Formats: sequence, C-alpha cells, structure tokens
Amino acid sequence: MRPQSRRTRRHWSWWATAGLCVVAAALIVTYAALQIWRPRHDLVIRDAVIHDGSGGPAFHGTIVVDGDRITEIRRGRFHVFLTGRTTIYAHGLDVAPGFIDTHTHVDQSILESSAPIRANNFIGQGVTTIVTGNCGRSPVDIARFRKTIEVRGTNVNIATLVGLNSVRSAIMKTSTAPASGAETARMCALVAAAMRDGAAGVSTGAAYVPGRFASQEETIAQLAVAGRHGGIFATHLRDEGNGIIQSVAEAIRQSTRAHVPLLISHFKIVGPANCGKYAEVERMLARAGRQGLRVYADQYPYTASSSNLDLYLPDWYLAMSGAARRALLQTNEGKARLGRELRERVVSEGFHDFGFAYVASYQKEMSLAGLSVAEIARVKHLATSDPQVETIADLLREGGAQMVYQNICTATLPPIASRPTTMFGSDSAIRYEADGYRPHPRGWGTFPRVIAQYVRRDGVLSLDEAVRKMTSLPARTFGLDHRGLIRPGYYADLVVFDAKTITDRATYTNPFLRPRGIVHVVVNGTVSVTEPSPGKQRILPVAAGRFLRPARPTQSSAM
Repeated sequence: MRPQSRRTRRHWSWWATAGLCVVAAALIVTYAALQIWRPRHDLVIRDAVIHDGSGGPAFHGTIVVDGDRITEIRRGRFHVFLTGRTTIYAHGLDVAPGFIDTHTHVDQSILESSAPIRANNFIGQGVTTIVTGNCGRSPVDIARFRKTIEVRGTNVNIATLVGLNSVRSAIMKTSTAPASGAETARMCALVAAAMRDGAAGVSTGAAYVPGRFASQEETIAQLAVAGRHGGIFATHLRDEGNGIIQSVAEAIRQSTRAHVPLLISHFKIVGPANCGKYAEVERMLARAGRQGLRVYADQYPYTASSSNLDLYLPDWYLAMSGAARRALLQTNEGKARLGRELRERVVSEGFHDFGFAYVASYQKEMSLAGLSVAEIARVKHLATSDPQVETIADLLREGGAQMVYQNICTATLPPIASRPTTMFGSDSAIRYEADGYRPHPRGWGTFPRVIAQYVRRDGVLSLDEAVRKMTSLPARTFGLDHRGLIRPGYYADLVVFDAKTITDRATYTNPFLRPRGIVHVVVNGTVSVTEPSPGKQRILPVAAGRFLRPARPTQSSAM
C-alpha cells in the first residue's frame, strides 16, 4: 500500500473521531441545559397503565403532580425528561384514582382516641377516602367532628353522614315511643345543622335500636331536610332476610316521599331460604329508577356479614331497659321465650341452628373469638336443655358480642356487584391488631378482593369498570369535588398497583394480613404507602388526609 493512502485514511479517521466527540459533547451540554431549565415537579408517576376512573379504556402515560393536584397527564411511553422531586417508575404497573370506601364506621375509633388518625387498614388496601356515619350511627355535632379530624390529622380523607339513630337518641334518649311533632322538629334542626356543617347526607339503621322504633313520619321529615341540602339517604334495611322485600319497599317509599336519592347499604340477602327473592328486589329497584328515583348500593365481596346480636333479637326484648333484660335472662321462662323466637327466626331463614354465627369479639372472654355459637354451646352448656340459647343468653348478660354471620346468599353477589350504580364499602372500623380479636377480614381486604375476585377470577367486571365503581361513581354520589378521576386539576389521590397480582390475604382466622399488590398510595399529592420490595408494604407516618365537605347544590338552587 502506498504511504499517501495510509496518511489519507489516518487523516479522515482523526476527523471522524473528533466529530463524534463534538456531537457527544453537544448532547451532554443539551441534556445538562434541559436538566437545569426544565420545570421541577413535586411528584411524577412514569410509564404506567392509567385507569382514569371514568370507566373508559386504560392507556399508557405519565402523571405529573404539583402540590396536592394533578397538573399534567402525558399519554404514551418513555417521557424520560419528566422527573420530579419524587419519581415513581411504574412500568408494568397500573394507576387508578385512590379508592373510595363508601361504607365505614370509623367515627367511634376516632372519638375514642386523641392520637393522630392512622386508618392503616384502609390506606393499606389503596383507599384514600372513607365515608363514615353509616347505619344510623354517627357524631351528631359534625362541626366538632370535623374540628377533631383537622386538629389530630388523618392519613386518609374522611367524609361523613349524620346518623338518624344518633339524632333520635340525642332528642328522645331511650324512649321507644314515636316522636311528637315538637320532637321531630328538633331532630330536623339537628339534621339541618349537620348538613350545613359538612355532612354528605343521612343514614338510618332500621334494624337497630332506636331506629327500629322511629315512625315513618319522623324519618321522612329528616330525610327531606337532607334532600333539600343536596344530600343522600343511606340505609341499613330493616330486614335483609325474611323481610327483604318489605324493607326495600319501605326504603323506596321513604326516599320517594322525601325527594332524596337512596343508597342501600351493604346490599345483600341473608338466609338460604331467601335467596330466590333477589329477582323481585331488583325489579322493585328498576321500577323505582324508571319513576325518577336515583338508587345506589354498596357491597362488600364476602359471603359473611358482621354485626352485633341485635339483628336476631325481637323488638319486645330490645325495647326493654338494660336492667329488665338482665332480669329476664336470669329466668328459665324468659330464656325459653327468647329462645323460641330466636329459633323460629333462624329456621325460617333456612338454618338448622346457630352454627352460622361466630364470635368476633367478646370482652369478658376473648378466647371465644372465632368460635361459633354451636361450638361454644357444645363445650360450655351441653348439660342444659337448649345449649345454644343458653350460650346466647350468656353473651347478652355480659353486654353482647360482635359477631360474624356466615349467612349471605352467594349467588346474589355477582349480580349486585354488576349493577351500574353499585359501589363498594368495607363496613369496617379502624382495625388495630389485638390478641383474641377476630373481626371480619373485609377490614383489610375489600378493595383488592374486588379486583382479584370480580375482575381476575370471575370476570364479573372489567378492570376499568371496577375502578369506576371504586372511584368516580362514589365521588359523584357523595359530592366529593375534584376527586375520583385522574384529570388535570383534580386532587392527587392515587393508587399504584399490580393488576396481575393484587389480592386480599386477610382471612376469618387471620383478619389482619395485608393485601398483596398495592405498591404506592398517594393522598393529596403526598406519598403515604410504598413497597420497597415485593410484599413488604410500608405505611409512612404522614397525615395528608382531610375532612371532606361535599360540594353540592341544594334542591332549590339546582332547579
């Protein structure tokens, strides 16, 4: 080869290398300039599958959060220049608006303590907002309740209903008589004050004392007050078993007369003998809807319910004073009368005995938690004439027990879940793990279970429809402004989860197990739950939640 050709090649090689170096330097300088000049965001969730809460199809994208609001949503993948002070790399994961639990009982948990509100069993399953004050029980002074939450701080958002059982007790004490006109007016005044102070509506518990003894007139008068303030009426039906049809008819009649939307709480039918009644109940609700009544429901996806013993006790017993009840339970005649009515009730619902009723909590003897009435009876009262009734009498003499009832008609769960206006609620309080306490597993598992069971296992719902029922539908129903959707300008309540693995792990024997597949939870722009490694969920000690007042026009202003 000639020397001149070698020199030429070396000459071009040098220039090519120099050119590459210049290009690389330019790229580095450009990237550095972008790093310096680009806007800084508080939180960026990158490259996720976004379920925006509307029920529409999911899409790939990146979510930008500044302060407590979503400020930008970029569709597509690989927005590499979008990073924030906190960046969540969500490739392969799903993002939805934070779940909204429409039916909880956290008010007593809050009022019994002075510590910051740590609703870990809710936020640990992706719930960022809870609605309390259900089944007729709530604080009556909503302004004070709101102040308590604001002073103590909370790691979830809290909205509340005002319970008409509690309102009745405030005015009528322990009376079981129908309210007079003056008493009804005083109750209506309390409801009006509660609505002005931020209640999202009212709730009734016609299955419980004193709701069992409230007249139709006093109830409808109070419902009408809630309706005029743009609220909703959530009801624990008078009877979810033998009297389910009559109880639904009662709720429809009350809502229609009061001009207020109806929400059937923990919608279910109990007792094997009553499962066939669902079709008629659904026809009644559909007819009410065609006649202009807005009808909603909430559900937990389990075959067991949970409550106290009052559900199976007759009116005459519940109308007695505490002292009179204890005296009656000391006599064979009194126990026999109560026993006859209890057995007639459970047999008529399709049960042979009380083997479906399990103790969740009994303060006098916590070791009974997890055992059925039938199991306890075999151990403690085998020598008596009616061991199971004797067991129930024991529980009642010592103040009663919290129970888990394996009594829900399984076949009705999918059709209730698939109703367009059905939402989901855990029916849980704040759960603190304690020895000898066996609460219902719904307290830790409801929302992951909806996806694992109704979406992934049974195909009852699409994932996007399930997300809608857990987010935008409840936000709209309760008037929670700028929540429940992933939109610019909406509050940054978000849950990052793995749709392929999300599932509940809590069981009836171990109800405190955390779910799997909840990776991050964001409340009002603050990361509140993280998963540093798979299956190792960490709930952070932050209090980013708020008391939520509904944003609703009154009936008069809306017309």
